[in-house]
Amino acid sequence: MSTGRQTMVRKAVVAPLRENLPPSILTLPDGRELAYHEYGDPAGVVVLNCHGGLVSGIDVEYSDEPARALGVRLISPDRPGIGGSSRNPGHRMLDWASTDLTVLLQHLGVERFSVLGWSEGGQYALAVAHAHADRVDRVAVVAGALPLAEPAHPSRLAELNANDRRLIALSGRAPLIARAYFLGSRWLTVLSPPLLARLASIGLGPSDTTLITTYSNWFARAMAESVADTRGSVDDYRAFGAPWGFAPEDVRARVEVFQGDADRVIRAEWSRILVERLPDARLHEYPGDGHFVALTRRAEILERLVAPLPG
Repeated sequence: MSTGRQTMVRKAVVAPLRENLPPSILTLPDGRELAYHEYGDPAGVVVLNCHGGLVSGIDVEYSDEPARALGVRLISPDRPGIGGSSRNPGHRMLDWASTDLTVLLQHLGVERFSVLGWSEGGQYALAVAHAHADRVDRVAVVAGALPLAEPAHPSRLAELNANDRRLIALSGRAPLIARAYFLGSRWLTVLSPPLLARLASIGLGPSDTTLITTYSNWFARAMAESVADTRGSVDDYRAFGAPWGFAPEDVRARVEVFQGDADRVIRAEWSRILVERLPDARLHEYPGDGHFVALTRRAEILERLVAPLPG
């Protein structure tokens, strides 16, 4: 962070995302670029979104309306190598939370905020809360994973769903094969979003299958941004399977954990374990909901983040 370069911002020249404006691009001190999206009320209470895996910062696009209604300013950056953000090979969660994100928050003039993370983004949300412990009010982890590389839990990775487990392994040991998978996904996002949705829903429950088919265009656009640079996709999966650099027990902010009991991507049991390990956490379970609880319960999740803190 000591290169002396001046932070600059401009608008990305890309196709608009639905009714929203294109993402903004922030030039970081080391010359890399960070893309971020904004939804909701521009003058509202700030909630920072950490997007899920194999999607991008537009994974909260459909939260725009409830965010406006609740007076929430939803800021959703793309991680390194995803969407319009430059790669940062070898990056870890805490690297991103303590460096890139710090520059973004300073640029936007954000002092206090809450954090939201869906799926893989859940661990990033906790990393942000840990790195900015004196600034984070509350955290929402939606269908989030437990640490996958803890020595005390060597079988944890084997409990992860087969597709993510395979991509973590390939990204670490055979990155060219992983990149071929990501490239194939990129072609499908352009050629046939409905086919992509059908393939992605294999092995999912009825709730998720219905949602991913109904929102197939949104899903295809979010995935297209996540695999725009297949090397960045590999970087992201390597970070997913790497040690967190902290433990859930180290997170001091109040954490709201949301989980569907029909989730076949992240085990519902993981959310229960996470709540037990976090110092201050509450679990919200939804019978019949699957992994896309982030979509079905988006208004309730934001409501929990802006509700008055106890005491």
